[in-house]
Amino acid sequence: MADPLTEAQQDVQKYRDLLQSDPQSPDRNNWRNALASALCDRLAPTLKPLRPDEAAAAAREGIAITRELLAEGAFPQSRQGFARRIAAAAEYLPTAEAVTATEASTAIYRELAEARPDDMEQIAWLAWVLAGKRATPTRWRSGPSTRTARCGGAGGTPAGTTGTGSRA
Repeated sequence: MADPLTEAQQDVQKYRDLLQSDPQSPDRNNWRNALASALCDRLAPTLKPLRPDEAAAAAREGIAITRELLAEGAFPQSRQGFARRIAAAAEYLPTAEAVTATEASTAIYRELAEARPDDMEQIAWLAWVLAGKRATPTRWRSGPSTRTARCGGAGGTPAGTTGTGSRA
């Protein structure tokens, strides 16, 4: 069994290879999303304690792919998850870049909250990112947390949410 860093690197390489071998595939956006997730959710957190500059590069690339998917309107049902990915991955970036990424994430959450002002989940996620992703799971929900935000487990989930875009 490979160590976590090797596994994360292999995961990233698998999606790079798929994208390079068949750039016109109907699965292209799925592979891009999986690559962004592998970069942000696996490689950046694994690299952070060992090689922070490489962790930042992985997060930067994952955020860029995620922002491209958002701009293209790919996976419209995943906008909240993409915003969460960007906000969480910002933790691996230098401060100035982290602010820019967090602002992009905040803008998405604001759009979602404005589109559905009665949806407390959207408002709770907006509060989460505005609060600097520092809330603990016990502050966000009663009972044990079933899922934390991706990309380094940044914080917990707002009350009444599962962290997946659905209600608890």
